Amino acid sequence: GQDLGLLRKEVQELRTQLASVVPVISQFAELSKLLKSRDL
Repeated sequence: GQDLGLLRKEVQELRTQLASVVPVISQFAELSKLLKSRDL
């Protein structure tokens, strides 16, 4: 039972990290879109 708890904790931490990374990635996507449209 302890292993499962540990796994859950890791998953939770991973989710929080992902949540902080996602906005940055979407910003990057928007930026690259802008750059591409400017090149054309």
